[in-house]
Amino acid sequence: MTRILSSKIPLVLSICFLLNVSLLTAQLQRFTSDSNVVLTDYEKSAMSIFDDLKVEPNLSITLESDFTRLIENKKEGKYQPAVMTYINSDGEIFQKALKIKARGKFRRKICDFPPLKLKFYKDDLTEDGFSPTYKSFKLVTHCLDSEGDKQNVLREFLAYKLFNKLTTQAFEVKLVEITYVNSSGDGAPETRFGFLIENTKEMSDRLGGDEIEEYNLDLNVMEGRDRHLFSMFQFMIGNTDWKTNMIHNIKIVKSDDGKETMMIPYDFDFAGLVNTSYARPNADYKQVSVRQRIYMDKVKNLEELSEIIRYFKKHKDGLFDVVKNTDQLNKKNKKDMLKYLNSFYDILDSNQQSRHAFVNKSL
Repeated sequence: MTRILSSKIPLVLSICFLLNVSLLTAQLQRFTSDSNVVLTDYEKSAMSIFDDLKVEPNLSITLESDFTRLIENKKEGKYQPAVMTYINSDGEIFQKALKIKARGKFRRKICDFPPLKLKFYKDDLTEDGFSPTYKSFKLVTHCLDSEGDKQNVLREFLAYKLFNKLTTQAFEVKLVEITYVNSSGDGAPETRFGFLIENTKEMSDRLGGDEIEEYNLDLNVMEGRDRHLFSMFQFMIGNTDWKTNMIHNIKIVKSDDGKETMMIPYDFDFAGLVNTSYARPNADYKQVSVRQRIYMDKVKNLEELSEIIRYFKKHKDGLFDVVKNTDQLNKKNKKDMLKYLNSFYDILDSNQQSRHAFVNKSL
């Protein structure tokens, strides 16, 4: 794929900018409504726009909107018109009108540049051969503009990729380099890393189920192996920012046959592995540091976890490679993440430490 900042792109961007102006103007009459589309069998099974983006080896996009307005009104979380442009690996230029809004209850408050929800128009997706069923997805942005925070978005992306390495019962994500163009004219375009998160319905359909919102559930609703994998992953990355009874930072998916309940974790910015500058210890569990691991499941004996401990040990090299092979992560952060993961495996390798972490300290 041609990179947004390569020498071949300025002319393309200039042309795209002129097109974007007219597209944004037209959207002012359109973005508050959407077309009702009757789906054909083909459209129901067509590739989604997320599918199309995630197969690009090095995805770079340009996103244009009135970002001055978006940031000033980020706490309201209202949609506004935008235009997304990207060039695929075959050199084809794609330009799509869409709506965007700031999202995230906590990050909307503290981020200089909040996470976004991107929502496309059904009729445009249908016309381009994409499934209109999955018309939106999330974009996790850099949040704060310090050098450390620019790397933190990569660290959170890698938390998702580590879970992808362990199970398919997970959100799929795609790293992206984004050039933000402010249509208000304030400031020059800025390029940052971010990542896209699969649409929740797309994820649940892929897993053969439907999302449910059922409160006061506990981990026992999951099969033993899946439950222990979920809990051990959260322990590995040092994440205590989730609750099953309140469906906090978890999506619950019930299989179509009703026999399986899956809990899909997301939002890892408070995890010790990510270690954002704004993360705070979880006082509910007497956590003294976000780097402190707490096993948030009940275990009667260590033998109960023997299978999942073997599973994590089997995947150790693969998990480490996920971090090692991410070139966008600088040396300092790569070293820190690997050291933190190593400390997890030190616990698994010691029966005494494991018993203390999983049995004596389990909640």
